[in-house]
Amino acid sequence: MNISAGIVIEGVIDGTTIGYQVVVHGDRPLEQSYNSNTGKCSPDWAAIWQDIKDNGVSSEKLNRLPRVYIKARDLTSGEDVTDSLVIAKVKYNDAEVAWNDGGTAFDIIRMVGKNDASYGLPFGVPCAMFIGNPADSQNNPDNDRITFSGTVVANGAQVSFSDIGKDVKIYPELSANTGYLVTLKVPDDGDSYIYDKKVSTIRVAKLWHDHELIDPAKTPHFFRYYDITGSGDTPLADTAGRIAITTVADGGITATSNKIEIFPDAVDSMMTLRCDAYAGTPENPGELLASAINVIYDLSDEYQVQWTLADNASFSSGQEMTSSNDLSEGPRFMLRKGMRKYLRPTIVDKSGEAVVFENTPTWTFNADSPDGNTAISDMTDTNINNHTAGQAYCFIQYSDVVKDNRRRPVKIHAQTTI
Repeated sequence: MNISAGIVIEGVIDGTTIGYQVVVHGDRPLEQSYNSNTGKCSPDWAAIWQDIKDNGVSSEKLNRLPRVYIKARDLTSGEDVTDSLVIAKVKYNDAEVAWNDGGTAFDIIRMVGKNDASYGLPFGVPCAMFIGNPADSQNNPDNDRITFSGTVVANGAQVSFSDIGKDVKIYPELSANTGYLVTLKVPDDGDSYIYDKKVSTIRVAKLWHDHELIDPAKTPHFFRYYDITGSGDTPLADTAGRIAITTVADGGITATSNKIEIFPDAVDSMMTLRCDAYAGTPENPGELLASAINVIYDLSDEYQVQWTLADNASFSSGQEMTSSNDLSEGPRFMLRKGMRKYLRPTIVDKSGEAVVFENTPTWTFNADSPDGNTAISDMTDTNINNHTAGQAYCFIQYSDVVKDNRRRPVKIHAQTTI
């Protein structure tokens, strides 16, 4: 039996116990392309904003304009403190302005207040709404970055944060596979995780382009699935009692192999699922258009993995963390400046007690980006024990997760066979 587990390590840049997450609200990621042949940007956020000004706002139009906001959580108590968040400044690349609800900045964004009835987010938090086009073939061929500074209240105290932000991906030329997005949706009556050995979990894939759902009748495409847990890519196919890949009608369209049903026997504690969208048909596939990643936990498994985090390799004292139902990528731990943490996985049973095996399991570790199966190439190999098998623990340090004063989360995977 294979056992897999993941843990995400982040760095605390400002020295507080507040964790920040920058989120893009809308149907599309924060990226834009420029086509030098037509002189147009895609998606054209400026045109959408002009349409709103000329013809009125609607939820459909707003979903086509990225709105960027921050979520904040007190990592000590676990309390969501987003409601108390106040933005003081917003910065775009090297330009910075004071936050002004309803104002515009950099000819690119509108600063939207938390109580803005027309353009605000439904859950009441300040956001930056893109109303202009940052992509430009001559003046802006590189990625941009938008960051926020302000305060948040935790345990009655006001805590400052600065330069918390997100990259704006810019593509100088519009290529065939630019602007596509795959989403994986759990049906409304389904569960994201496996809680019962008799109940499967389902994902339905959709392909989007520039905010529009793609109809395979007009743009033929299909989906393939892979288990990328750890370091390997294993194609998934129909297997009785384990995997069922079918085609269903969803959102008014029917795309080949757009539904995957994953049964408990296919998941050994955790599966990292990748869905690839290809042009054409399975018999005559074209290019890869886009991919999506989803992590599935089998919480009905007899065994789970508990992580022990300690300051030294002897693990003379440590903090224990176990995967929880509300963290799709596993538990998270925040490193402070100058800190190194040793991580040791242990197999535990349902009661949380460590399981004793005749032969003590050893582990294979590897480090990825949390949002995909992308190896972290600039980490020192020794920090995760050369990615080799036969190890009992690994370690990671602050410089691995904070680069150029930017938070760069690292997901550590551990795998073993019992």
